Amino acid sequence: AKDGWYAPNRHVLAIAAIQNVEKTWRIQPHATVNYSPFDWFNNRLTVGSDMIRQESSLLYSKNDETWYDNVDYNAGRISQRRDADDHITLEYLGTFTRNLTDDVRIDWAVGSQWLADRSDQTNAQGTGLINNDVKSVNAAAELSNGGQSSSQSRDIGVFTQADISWREVMYLQLGVRRDESS
Repeated sequence: AKDGWYAPNRHVLAIAAIQNVEKTWRIQPHATVNYSPFDWFNNRLTVGSDMIRQESSLLYSKNDETWYDNVDYNAGRISQRRDADDHITLEYLGTFTRNLTDDVRIDWAVGSQWLADRSDQTNAQGTGLINNDVKSVNAAAELSNGGQSSSQSRDIGVFTQADISWREVMYLQLGVRRDESS
């Protein structure tokens, strides 16, 4: 151990010069509207989303000494990554409630749900910084690594369900659901 750190050439200044920054933003807006045109018919429409943005950067400061074991790190090294994830939901539910007789009641529901997901990731890494004030991969002398990936998917489902009750003691439930993805 040198200077209290378990690594060769690991000075306190070298550790202090490493800048590791993580930022995350998350927004989850949603809204629901209920509408009952009759006492036996209810409608509900819900829209919502979950949006996440993440950024991270890691900077090994340029130095004139051999602070880091890797020669490229001593010339200055910067890594940056950005992630975006969006999840959106739209849902409708209609419910009908009727008493067929004094003893038999039926609750019938129909609805649909739509989901959309999108993900995007970008990363880049460079070495050979001009100075420590320029914190951009574009300012590096060499782009050593980088990439981008993205994906999207959509799902939709429709369903219907009937709940039949006799004197609120015996129940029968029937349902059908169909889902599709892209």
